[in-house]
Amino acid sequence: MVSINIPFFNHLAFLKRCIENIEKYSNYPYELVLIDDGSSDQASSEYAKSKADIYIRHELNEGIAKSRADGVMASSGPYICAMDCDVIVMPNWLSVLVKEFDRLKVIEEFRVYILGSMLATNVDQFIYNPEWYSKQYGVVDVPQISTSCIIFEKTLVGLIGNFDPLLYNNLSDLDFSRRVTTSKIIAGNPKVAVTPKVISYHHGFADSKTGVVYNDPNESTRAVDLLTSNPISHQRYLRSLVLIYERWGHVIANPERIALEIIKLSKIFLESDKWEFLKIDFNGGV
Repeated sequence: MVSINIPFFNHLAFLKRCIENIEKYSNYPYELVLIDDGSSDQASSEYAKSKADIYIRHELNEGIAKSRADGVMASSGPYICAMDCDVIVMPNWLSVLVKEFDRLKVIEEFRVYILGSMLATNVDQFIYNPEWYSKQYGVVDVPQISTSCIIFEKTLVGLIGNFDPLLYNNLSDLDFSRRVTTSKIIAGNPKVAVTPKVISYHHGFADSKTGVVYNDPNESTRAVDLLTSNPISHQRYLRSLVLIYERWGHVIANPERIALEIIKLSKIFLESDKWEFLKIDFNGGV
C-alpha cells in the first residue's frame, strides 16, 4: 500500500481536482493522508475530512515541511507518495510509479531512494504519450527533486531524518534530497531520480506556507508570489536560504545565486524598516 500525503491550505478547487484524479486513475492500493495546515476555509477542511483515510489538522499554519513530516509519521503504508494539492495525475500512474521504484531501488550501481514523476507545467505538455516520453527520455539522475509527486519508502526517514520544518517551501525538498545523495550510511550508491513513464501536471506553488494569490485553477495564469509584501513569509524564506547555504553551499551547483538572494532579501528588509526580521532564530520559531 502507498500512503499518498497531500498538505493543503484552503485551495478547495485544487484539492478537489487533485483527489478526483487520484480516485479515478489509481490502480494500486493506497490510503489518502490529508494534512490541513490551518485552513481558514471551512469548506476545504470539511471536504478533506470526507475524503481522507487519515486527516491531520494544524490549528496554526505551520508550513509545508512540517505538514509533510507529520503526514509521513502518521502514514501506515510502507511507501510514501508526497504530493502537492495542485497536481493532476495520469491513468495508471501509481502502479507504474511503484513498479519503476521497485525496479530502480535494487540496481547496485544506480540505487534509487526517491523517485519522482516527470512534471508538466502547462496543459499542452500534459497531453502526453507515455510511450513517446519513455523513448525520448531515460530515467534522469538528479541532485535534488521537487516533492510535487514522488515516492520513497517510509524507512528512509529512519536513515536520513524527516522533512525539516525550519525550511521554507521547496527548500525542504532540496534538503531532503541532498541528505539522500550525500548519505554515508545508506547502502549502495544512493540516487534521486525522475522517470518519464509517469507524467503529472503541476499547476505550481499551491502549498501551505507561501501565501500566494490564485486565479481560477482552470486558467493558465500562474500565481503571484507575495513574499515581498509578507514580512513573516519573507523572513522564513531568508532564514531557510541561510540554512541551506550553510548546509549545502559546498555541494550545490549555484551557491553564489543563493548568496545573492540572501543579500537581496536582507536589503529589502533594511529599506522597508523591517530590520527586526533579520534576527534569525536558528532554533525554530518566527
